[in-house]
Amino acid sequence: MRMTGTEAVARMAHQLRSPLGVATEYLSLVREGYAGDLSVEQDGYLDTAARNLEYLQNVIDDMLDCARMESSETTRIDFQGARWPDVAGPILEMVGPRCEAAGVTLAADFEADLCELLVEPRRVQQALMNFLCNAITFTPRGGTIALMTHHDPGADYVKISVFDTGVGISEDK
Repeated sequence: MRMTGTEAVARMAHQLRSPLGVATEYLSLVREGYAGDLSVEQDGYLDTAARNLEYLQNVIDDMLDCARMESSETTRIDFQGARWPDVAGPILEMVGPRCEAAGVTLAADFEADLCELLVEPRRVQQALMNFLCNAITFTPRGGTIALMTHHDPGADYVKISVFDTGVGISEDK
């Protein structure tokens, strides 16, 4: 039996859910103290692990959404009001240690008057994570990555930019 790419992605995503669920449950048990008391530092590490497991679950959900779209099933987009720091903050926390390990400076500049946005936070976070991870990969040690937002008064959109001092994409690409 031959599978289409879409079917293979859907099957893989479903197979990843089970071990991810087990890891999430065991992490919860450790965080709740079933394996003994935790130091503040250990608790911080577990918080980071929990956020990354949640992010991975969202990536798997997105893979399934893409598979549904390709197979003509409908996918619901759930727009909601969210503050930009609440959307971007968790992603910045996740990539911060990776930037530090790569010797790259991460800067974020959010406009103070940025109002509530109508977005699907999970999808925006996934895109932001992809852009920042690419920037980390292609920015040399000692370089800088900046996440910036800009909102023109009266405009019904916000410009979100990721800048880096990496090699960039050649013009012929």
